[in-house]
Amino acid sequence: MYTFASWHNEHLGLRNRVFVRNETRMSFVISLLGSDVHSTSQLIIDRRTFTILYEIIQRDGHVKNDGFVTIEEQVCMFLYILAYHAKNRIVVTRFCKSGETISRYFNSVLGGVLQLDEALLWDPEPIQENCIDDKWKMFKILRHEVVRVV
Repeated sequence: MYTFASWHNEHLGLRNRVFVRNETRMSFVISLLGSDVHSTSQLIIDRRTFTILYEIIQRDGHVKNDGFVTIEEQVCMFLYILAYHAKNRIVVTRFCKSGETISRYFNSVLGGVLQLDEALLWDPEPIQENCIDDKWKMFKILRHEVVRVV
């Protein structure tokens, strides 16, 4: 017989499972950003660079904090996928989110980063002909001479 007590225990178990998943997910994000060594080995950028990227994305409003996944976590997912060329299935187990959620937030952060192209990328200044820096001498030779390949 299905009683109120069994129904309550079943729903309490679901609630506890969600809490454990959230706790596991946040502990993984904290471990990614815990130290510069771990952050660099896992996300390929240090914590200072991560913080700068996070603040730019948050300040410009390209990525929103929707209450389910923080912007920090969204950026961590994005960088983790880029760093390891990780499949969706692997990121699902690491961040304890569904594949659709990870895909949605990856595309959101990607769109935000692409909108920052003017702030992050700029055209390089051309090297002058009279430049005395040794590292540019080889390029000057290659630019003026035609090398024939046999």
